[in-house]
Amino acid sequence: MLCGSLINTTAQHSFFIKITASGAYAPNVFEDEKGCIIAKYDYGLTRINPDGRILWQTSDKALVKGACIADSQHFIFPSIASEMGGFAFQAIDYKGKTLWIVQEEIMQTTRLRTIRDFIIDSARKQYIVAGDRGKVGISQNIYYWIAGLDYRGHILWEREWRDNGENRYFKKIIKNNKTRGYILLTQDVNFILEKQELFSLDSIGQLLERSYIEPNPCNINPDSRNYRVKDLIAFNDTMFLATLSCRLSNDCPLKEGNYFYFYNANGKLIKRLKNAWAVDFIRQTKDKKIVICAGNFIGKLNTNFELEWAKDIFPEDSMALVFIEDFAQCKDGGYLGIAGGYRAINNNWSDIQYVVYVFKTDSLGNINPKEEYIEKLQPVMLQPNPASNKVRIAIPYYYGKVTVEFYTMHGVFLFKKTKDEQDMYDISSLATGIYIVKARLEETEELRTMKLIVQ
Repeated sequence: MLCGSLINTTAQHSFFIKITASGAYAPNVFEDEKGCIIAKYDYGLTRINPDGRILWQTSDKALVKGACIADSQHFIFPSIASEMGGFAFQAIDYKGKTLWIVQEEIMQTTRLRTIRDFIIDSARKQYIVAGDRGKVGISQNIYYWIAGLDYRGHILWEREWRDNGENRYFKKIIKNNKTRGYILLTQDVNFILEKQELFSLDSIGQLLERSYIEPNPCNINPDSRNYRVKDLIAFNDTMFLATLSCRLSNDCPLKEGNYFYFYNANGKLIKRLKNAWAVDFIRQTKDKKIVICAGNFIGKLNTNFELEWAKDIFPEDSMALVFIEDFAQCKDGGYLGIAGGYRAINNNWSDIQYVVYVFKTDSLGNINPKEEYIEKLQPVMLQPNPASNKVRIAIPYYYGKVTVEFYTMHGVFLFKKTKDEQDMYDISSLATGIYIVKARLEETEELRTMKLIVQ
């Protein structure tokens, strides 16, 4: 594996773990406010603590993309309402349980909403969702669609419109800090054409301005197929940055290659910059620099868009095709991501296995080889210890029930109580001395034994 050692082992963890999956449907990864990683793949979720230990997994949710809502301590995901499609939105708690779900009544409509992307607009206390609305089972009657939802998933406002003869949808939505509205990237239903635009909308979805991704050979020759926007991000608060690739130089005034495009707050092109990398994803870091991702590597650019460092995340393997599909920066300055692909079984490509990896690096893109695939026991502590009147069970990154049993040093059972992690236990009835405490975690059934000193 091509990686280095950790620079700051006390503040940053790194790991590289494999997750069982049968396919990749809109892979997504993000960090919650507790520092845990939420990895979404197929129709399920995995929650991983900062050490790389899997806390829980689910596999029964048709989820699209998620985010963490810090003030209410749950995760929000759009989802597929059924095999026919349709609008759905749900909240999931820290244990992976569904708190609530809002779902479009498919049987009562012939035009379904489909969410392709969403953001949280905390200033308005709304989820802003974007995608398309079209007839069930008909791909040639697609309308642009955007809506604002309250924090329970109910639609507050929505807008939809359609270009004559065109079938396109909103692929990505970004908050526009300058106009307090939104910038959206479009996608053609016919992926071959790759005709893309930027829409500038106000805070309730009204169109302010729209422009083609210029210069786009698709506007000149519909048969041109290899010019596309790979990713689009908010950049330096008042601009937007896109990464593009151009492969057909005959139809395009640009030279064949890869580019960064810079747009103003209204979505108008300011400048373009040719680069040496076929970038799949871009992110702006906390220090206002750029991190790029392509295939199996991530790299960081300085403010002049010069490469500071680049690291391969996965080993070179002729029997595997694995690519990073989503990544983000962590609160500790490191990077996390999710990758998926195929691995040949017994060196035979006629027999393949789908694989999903979740990784976390330090701030320089390194992964400590000693931390790969390590399953670490969750630390359990008695606080305070020694204690006199009350004690609690402290378990980092665990939010479920804990059943606690108290025994004498000779193994005589005293009492048992079940409470939430961090709740206090009354021990005022215990005489001065040393006791045995057994704590069982409800979610994992793990049992820990500790000594408690009562003063």
